Amino acid sequence: MSPRLALEAAAGLASAVTALCIFTGAVLAALRRPLGRPLPDYPAVTLIKPVKDLDPGARENFEAFLRQDYPGPLEFLFVVESDSDPAHALLLEICSGDPAGRARLLVAGIAPRGSQKLHNLAFAESHASHPILCVSDSDVRPAGETLRLLVEELETTGCAAVCATVFYVEARSPGARALQAFANTDLAGILAVQERLGRYDTLIGGMHVLRRAALHAVGGYASLAGHISDDGALGMRLFGRGLRVLGSPVPAPMIHPRASLGEFLEIGHRWWLMMRVSAPRRFLLGPVLAAPLYGMLLFAFETVHGGAGPLAWFSGPGLCGLHVVSAAFVGRVRGPRGMGLGYAWLRPVVDAAGVFFWMAALVWPVIRWRGHRYRVAPDGQAVRI
Repeated sequence: MSPRLALEAAAGLASAVTALCIFTGAVLAALRRPLGRPLPDYPAVTLIKPVKDLDPGARENFEAFLRQDYPGPLEFLFVVESDSDPAHALLLEICSGDPAGRARLLVAGIAPRGSQKLHNLAFAESHASHPILCVSDSDVRPAGETLRLLVEELETTGCAAVCATVFYVEARSPGARALQAFANTDLAGILAVQERLGRYDTLIGGMHVLRRAALHAVGGYASLAGHISDDGALGMRLFGRGLRVLGSPVPAPMIHPRASLGEFLEIGHRWWLMMRVSAPRRFLLGPVLAAPLYGMLLFAFETVHGGAGPLAWFSGPGLCGLHVVSAAFVGRVRGPRGMGLGYAWLRPVVDAAGVFFWMAALVWPVIRWRGHRYRVAPDGQAVRI
């Protein structure tokens, strides 16, 4: 077999596997429906929102957090690092204006080590009054029904935790659109495939509900210490203890309207670094799933050297087109109402960027996260530097 024929065969095989993965994930994501049903009695829930700085649309995010249409008792805990945080004054105003008096603002203090977010979560959990927690990132703007739907799935299935599917929305800059193409495309499909295989151990931090008893069974937030992937590590620990974790198709919009290209690069690097230390076997699959990039390189090579054949067309433009269609399809059937789909055209670019994120995760263990820099150890512990 000639080197060129061997290259075409390898690219074709990788492309076929990738196409099957993309198609299967998109179909399973489309078929997935919430597993919950209305409850006779809704359990009491403590909602926790750790906050660092003022994200774009922060007021709207916080107010949406307080407007959950939920039939059971609620309390809301906002938690910041210090009273000098730019969000502190706004949160004081919002909490004091809550007519039901259910909202409180907590100041956790500087984390002695590791992740500030984990420190804030542990501090807030120690002040929680109810048996179920709902944790929501500061840049998430949930719809009024989100909490109710997540709790219905939690109670109907008996799971330890249920997380919403995060979608970046309201993108107005190239970096924000790249983030959409990176996060909105494959996540719903990956979660659906994991669930179908019975290996679902992924807890997404954007917004999830969690039984406090299950959290305490794995040692609480304090046991995660300074792990870089707080939510991911928690999901894996729950799964390892035989406690079921579930990914819900309920969407959670994450507001990032004007993210820069630098932020996109930082998030991509951090995501792949989290994968390397948390799920090393899945991390090793990264280069395999970059088949659209390899296909385009093969297509360009053959075009220059006498013309591209059918296999090169399938491996390059064909696979890139399939990924664009898949991105738009998943966004339409699973994304929040009114979410634009223009980001889907950027999916091939993000596929190419993913190879560089993967390589950077291998050699550069330093990340920037919420205003702090961390060096990540092989066991996932993040040490502030």
